[in-house]
Amino acid sequence: MTHRISTIVRRALCAVALAGWMVTLGCPTARTQERLPSPTEAAVTALQQDIDLLGDFNRLDLTKEQMRGLIAEVEAIQARMRENQAQRDAVLTMLQPHLEAQKAALLKDEPVPSTVSNQIKVLADQLNQLDAKADRDLVTEFGPRLHKLLSQPQIDILTWVDEARLNALEQLAWARDMTDEEYKTEAEVTAQNLAEGRDITKEQVLDIFRRARAMSEADYAKGKDGLASELLPAMRGETDSIDTVLIHRLQPPRLLPVLGEKLGQMK
Repeated sequence: MTHRISTIVRRALCAVALAGWMVTLGCPTARTQERLPSPTEAAVTALQQDIDLLGDFNRLDLTKEQMRGLIAEVEAIQARMRENQAQRDAVLTMLQPHLEAQKAALLKDEPVPSTVSNQIKVLADQLNQLDAKADRDLVTEFGPRLHKLLSQPQIDILTWVDEARLNALEQLAWARDMTDEEYKTEAEVTAQNLAEGRDITKEQVLDIFRRARAMSEADYAKGKDGLASELLPAMRGETDSIDTVLIHRLQPPRLLPVLGEKLGQMK
């Protein structure tokens, strides 16, 4: 999961990038359609968010005691996020005049001054650093508590590790089913693609493939789960640590009222 940055800053970075420098934060495409939602649309969107959250958290099959504990942790996490926002606001306050200067230049169809674009980049980097530190601090404080509260299978569901493990098992089955000729042609390219940008190397992926292919059916039945665990870094959709993903999953503003309503329905 990448660190968040406000839409206004990302737009500013896009405009500056077009003026001649590049950043790695990602920008909305020109085709993105934005509109002010009506009250009905906003209500429907909130309902859909609630439904999505319930679909995710119902899979955990939480006990009533766990639900109470989780609500307490979510309250504490979101309170800490509000405290962190004060630091972000300080940087945003410094950023605002530079964005205004950028806007003024664009209104006149003039190049954005390099001093302005450089400061926007510096301050945007500061925002990203603040977000990264906030994540680390939240993981340090709340990670151990959440691991005590939730079972490992529940954490695997919440962080999508269960899905990644299924994908890893499918990948191992693919590696075992290939002929020797197919393996020579496809394995290295596949391993390179799986390892790209991940906390695993191509050589490690290939080693897992080789061991899976060398096993007998009986040995593979016993050892496939261990191999799948080794392959997990290549299969996860997130590049953040599992505990960071876990903390992010508890940050949506709608989560707290949804969990409260869910607790009220539990017997």
